[in-house]
Amino acid sequence: MRIALSAAKGLAYLHITEKVVHGNIKSSNILLGQETNNEASVSDYGLNKLFDEPKSLNHRVTGYEAPELLITQKISLESHQAPEVFLNTHKVTFESDVYSFGVLLVELLTGKNPKQASLSTEGSHFSKLVESVVSEEPEAEIFDVGLRKEHKMEEMSQLLRIAKKCVSTEPDQRPKMDDVVNMIDNMWLRPSSDDHSRGYDDTPSTDIQDTPSTITTITP
Repeated sequence: MRIALSAAKGLAYLHITEKVVHGNIKSSNILLGQETNNEASVSDYGLNKLFDEPKSLNHRVTGYEAPELLITQKISLESHQAPEVFLNTHKVTFESDVYSFGVLLVELLTGKNPKQASLSTEGSHFSKLVESVVSEEPEAEIFDVGLRKEHKMEEMSQLLRIAKKCVSTEPDQRPKMDDVVNMIDNMWLRPSSDDHSRGYDDTPSTDIQDTPSTITTITP
């Protein structure tokens, strides 16, 4: 949960304080610091500043993309595209960042990624995998085995519900990143009696606008 919260705060800081769309959210751009108790830093958002607007997906580095950003109906298993990408809009948005973050949460919880999803049917997407995982599999089997040993089912289920909201196929149905932070924060601030033994910190997190340390920039 610490990774999810600190990554969410980093992205929310970009959206709210810097007014910047990252456009390249993926697991390889979430850096963990050993000296900061595995808190996550969001990296590489500066790469998108290297390219002129509008940002065509053919000419920029892309991460877990929202469906609305795809130039064609062909689905790439290499990335996490959001549904609206299919509409040939060519433009990353705050909403597509939220979708990408939702995909990241699913990866964290399940240990699965788009390359492992079966997406042979036109129009299928990683969000379909999320839906099928939740609706078709016993919940205890959804989550990565390693996580099941360290975290409670209720915590992981709550985080998965947040992920599902983020990967809505409708951009306007996705929460804002500050709302995502608040949802995860509320989980963080309600530790059970055995949380301390698993390394949880019940100290309230800092305000989003005071969290530039969770951002790693690349200067063009």
